[in-house]
Amino acid sequence: MMTTLSTNRTLISTSDAFEISDGQGSDPLRIQIVNPLELDWDSLARLHPDCSVFHTSAWARVLASTYPRHTPNYLRVHSARSGKTVALIPIMEVNSSFTGRRGVSLPFSDFCDPLIFAPEHWPERRNESEADLISHILELLAKLAIQRGWKHLELRSGECQWAHNDNDNHDHNNGDALTCGCYYTHQLDLTPGADSLKREFASSVRRAIRKGERSGIQVRFSHSKRSIMEFFRLHARTRRRQGLPPQSIAFFEAIHEQFMRDGSGFVAIAEEGRDASGSGRGRGNREGEEGNAPDSVPPSTSTRTIAAAVFLQCGKTAVYKFGASDERAWASRPNNLVMWRAIQFLTEQGTQSLHFGRTDLEHVGLRQFKLSWGTTEKKLTYHRFETAAGQWNTATIADTHSQQSVEHLGPNLSFNPNAAPDAAPVLKLKLAQRTGKHMGRLVKHIGHSAFRHFPLCLNRLAGALIYPHLD
Repeated sequence: MMTTLSTNRTLISTSDAFEISDGQGSDPLRIQIVNPLELDWDSLARLHPDCSVFHTSAWARVLASTYPRHTPNYLRVHSARSGKTVALIPIMEVNSSFTGRRGVSLPFSDFCDPLIFAPEHWPERRNESEADLISHILELLAKLAIQRGWKHLELRSGECQWAHNDNDNHDHNNGDALTCGCYYTHQLDLTPGADSLKREFASSVRRAIRKGERSGIQVRFSHSKRSIMEFFRLHARTRRRQGLPPQSIAFFEAIHEQFMRDGSGFVAIAEEGRDASGSGRGRGNREGEEGNAPDSVPPSTSTRTIAAAVFLQCGKTAVYKFGASDERAWASRPNNLVMWRAIQFLTEQGTQSLHFGRTDLEHVGLRQFKLSWGTTEKKLTYHRFETAAGQWNTATIADTHSQQSVEHLGPNLSFNPNAAPDAAPVLKLKLAQRTGKHMGRLVKHIGHSAFRHFPLCLNRLAGALIYPHLD
């Protein structure tokens, strides 16, 4: 999506600029590599309406501080003649002895569309179409990938035409089509308000919410470090159940430091055992908000955390980034109640949209769960420039797969998003595709069944060792 840029800010280049002409002698484009950790990146990125959590310098700090092999190479594409910004493209260089050196926009991010600003404010390109502009930017990115010595450059974009037409001649049924990812995304418009939204939920969701409420589950919201550690405990359990190692504690500590300390994110925590007459019944208790000391209100020792979710915010948008739960409490539907209370909380704050993240094509149950909340579904395609081949590859959803109906599952389907029975083999496949021969063999030999039987301490160690090589 293009948008008009009303303010032009100067960003200092940390690398040589690459120049390319549009072939008609008009204003050429240049690309600069900038450091979002040092420069005023956010003030420029937030001028674009599609700026998300993943475009911010806070997310760049999370990745760079957790994974030293991930180096920010954020791009500003600008007019060589006027110097005005054309596009912003966050990229991290991942440098691993196991998985190679590549550029990714962005690692551990569900989506990260390049932010294209409309060209009306520079006369030389006023009549240029978005497709032409994207074609020129792709040429620049290809030059950058070759110059940086990356084995590939991956763009995790959405509906934009970020791929060359030569993919029409590519056989998407062979193994090469797996070099990129294809997913579904789901987004909920919060502007109608919580009560109106609830009427549009599937009947199974409304029943699950009522069951959670009758079970006496209480949901509280927190910005505190204690809450992110509570979430991590459940996250480690959930990942082991799925046969996967968890992200490291350092990753979640960085999320707390960069997002929750200033109120740009929160943890929603479901507890059982709290006195049902306590304050916060119905809308949830709020801990560590509006300047209160984050750790000043510890949870009751008589309660047990049974579900938790991490939400990150940027402006009027929010992302449901992580969820975890205790399988022993699934009968009480705590995950549904956590999501409902979070929706209520976000609408009260004036948040306008909630993104449910990406969903693998094979994960029909998770897709149904997200659709049952009244979300809008879109296709998310990852595009990759393969340096050795000198071309862009794009994964596509086969017509029969893209039209796969979830209605056959029935309106009464009760699905737990943290159970994810098919998530482990799917991620195992993704790991094998993305991590190169060496890491692929490692995952193949260990297998997700081994992670299911490892002690939590070993799973956590495995995650700390493996994830720095992934994206």
